[in-house]
Amino acid sequence: MSVFSSKAEKVFIFAFFFIALGIPLFFNENTFYVNKISTMLILSIFVMSLDYLVGRTGLITLGHAMFYGLGGYLFAIMIPEYEVVNFWLYTFYVMAA
Repeated sequence: MSVFSSKAEKVFIFAFFFIALGIPLFFNENTFYVNKISTMLILSIFVMSLDYLVGRTGLITLGHAMFYGLGGYLFAIMIPEYEVVNFWLYTFYVMAA
């Protein structure tokens, strides 16, 4: 059973994500749009995973939000200690969440 209902849907979703990854290249000067798009993508991943968990499996969970909050909490704690743009810290945040 495939997650995608058709090949066109699969192509559309992958094209959307590749375009979304390329958007920061055009907004180098104005970081407002980059921050908004980053927040939208992070929240969309959170919503899609929650939709998958509740919609397909029928599980109701509150622990799902705990991992999202833990990632934000660790990020807020680590900001004064380290540079925010450090790639290895992003990897650590993803692993923690």
